[in-house]
Amino acid sequence: MGERALGADEFVFANLVGAHEIAERLGFRRVQIVYGWVHTEGAGFPSPVRRIGAGRGVSIWFWPDVEEWARARYPDRVEEWGYSQGEGEGPAPGPPPLEPSAELIDDINAGRVKQ
Repeated sequence: MGERALGADEFVFANLVGAHEIAERLGFRRVQIVYGWVHTEGAGFPSPVRRIGAGRGVSIWFWPDVEEWARARYPDRVEEWGYSQGEGEGPAPGPPPLEPSAELIDDINAGRVKQ
């Protein structure tokens, strides 16, 4: 799994999700389904944008990457949730987007910002 650098226009906290949020947003009851996609060669599941923590750590994905992947495999689940359009019965949208500086983005991508 590689990491993808985030551009300033993509850095929106509401779009940074873990496996639990992915399962929840797609309407799956068990988070293990997400781990199955991650570890199944050929599934085409997006690479995380970051791994946090030591050892196995926690992977963080950019929701629009996951949403694009899910639309091809589970279009009915993505449409039901309707997060992209800000409608539907899914969870409430997260906090409003932040406007980070280019320097902050560079620090995050270089791993200089710690949680």
